[in-house]
Amino acid sequence: MIKKIALVALSLILLSGCSGAGKKPTLVNQKEDDEAYSMLMQANLLSDDAFAPTEVETIKMIAYIPETANSNSYGDGIYTYSSGISFTVSLNDYLFDYGKYADEAILDYKTDVEDTYDLLETVSISDITFNEDRTIAYFDAVQLIENYEYEATGQYTFIYLQEVGPNQRISVRVTIDLAECDKFTSDILNQIEEYYGFIMNFNQDEIKAAQDEYNNNLPDVRKISAGGVKFELPRFYEEDYAETDYAEDYYAYGLNGDAYDAENNISFNVLAQEELVVNEEDLISVVNELFVDEPLKAEVGKSDFQSAGKVIVSVKLSSDDLIRQGYIVYADDLLVYVYTDGSGSISDEQLEVVHHFIDTMENAY
Repeated sequence: MIKKIALVALSLILLSGCSGAGKKPTLVNQKEDDEAYSMLMQANLLSDDAFAPTEVETIKMIAYIPETANSNSYGDGIYTYSSGISFTVSLNDYLFDYGKYADEAILDYKTDVEDTYDLLETVSISDITFNEDRTIAYFDAVQLIENYEYEATGQYTFIYLQEVGPNQRISVRVTIDLAECDKFTSDILNQIEEYYGFIMNFNQDEIKAAQDEYNNNLPDVRKISAGGVKFELPRFYEEDYAETDYAEDYYAYGLNGDAYDAENNISFNVLAQEELVVNEEDLISVVNELFVDEPLKAEVGKSDFQSAGKVIVSVKLSSDDLIRQGYIVYADDLLVYVYTDGSGSISDEQLEVVHHFIDTMENAY
């Protein structure tokens, strides 16, 4: 870590001195040169200075980004994608607010990376490294992301913050999708490092080894996030989009996306997302009132299944051709009704799917 920050500091010192004619532009050596980098293109970042002494002034900074048609500029930030590299650079990003030290602001970025969508596993996430005056901070992470085949794809993320000058705060996010890397990826990364003055620790072989290790030992369950709830379901359970009703906070899952599979289904309703004072006795009373007009025969009572830190009430609904066995669960500021349907009886294996949902249930926020 000391070696890494020393190299970054050295590179910044060298780059700061490269202001002479004929030298390439860098983040700390701002100048226009459309042909300075063969794999990067020049872009302009614009931001209003709300702290100007008289009237609002426009701050302008030059940013070099991977050259591609797949780019999006949104005034104070630019996004581009090329050769497996998702690249975002922002000027005075709201997370890197005026007056914040870089090592303080970067904590929010780290939380965002830790909560990456479709995350299967975080292989490693580095400590935050920062310089003495706290104007530079960065970290990186290696993660495994779920692909469309429910297998892992390796992903490397590097976050870098720097206060370049008065009210000039740059944030850079580099995300590399291992599956999309090509023969240009390495050269693009080298030129990004040269312009911005940092050094990334992207090791394609190590990330591929972690990816292959996971895919050669696939777990029986996968992590899912829906309706503000994180949980785990059997590997080949998929959302039944025809049955799910987002407006009602209702989510249905089944084997290969069929929630009508009588032996492989689970559904849940998010009844509330707020802090409540709940005990088992009171919850049973409330649930009884909830099902008082239910046309199916309702049996509400103490749960035969318990999960640490959760208040659980058993709810069984039945008719001549349907059994709905489920639970209303309160935990982590979530009140959820989760159940499985069967025709005639509910197998132990099917109930175990519900129990595992409850065991792994947590608030996504």
